[in-house]
Amino acid sequence: MTNMTITGRFTRDIEVKDVGDHKVIENTVASDEGRDKTTFMDVKIWNRQTEVVEKYLSKGSFVILNGRVEQENWEKEGQKRSKLVLVVNQVTLPPKSENSSEGSESAPAKKKSAKKKGGDDFFEDDDF
Repeated sequence: MTNMTITGRFTRDIEVKDVGDHKVIENTVASDEGRDKTTFMDVKIWNRQTEVVEKYLSKGSFVILNGRVEQENWEKEGQKRSKLVLVVNQVTLPPKSENSSEGSESAPAKKKSAKKKGGDDFFEDDDF
């Protein structure tokens, strides 16, 4: 299993979808890698973590995500296609900056269930 951490900003509005008995957010995170390079990573966030993301984050929000990398395969018009997706198992809300309304400071109701790690709040699947 390949684990990965990505930092960046959501590229689309947060939309929670019901998949059977589960909830999922499918989005893309844009991660700047220097002056003229941005990497885009598709992400899937499942179940209770979707509530945290939907409540505290939006398009353009900075986030730190950790999870396992999976390859999705499908066929379109007779051609085989694939892509890598980060299946998130940990969402970290960055500390609130003076110029931002985002981050852990804006989420006081969730602070009780957040684990501390370097001053940031983060939420894992096990927390819920």
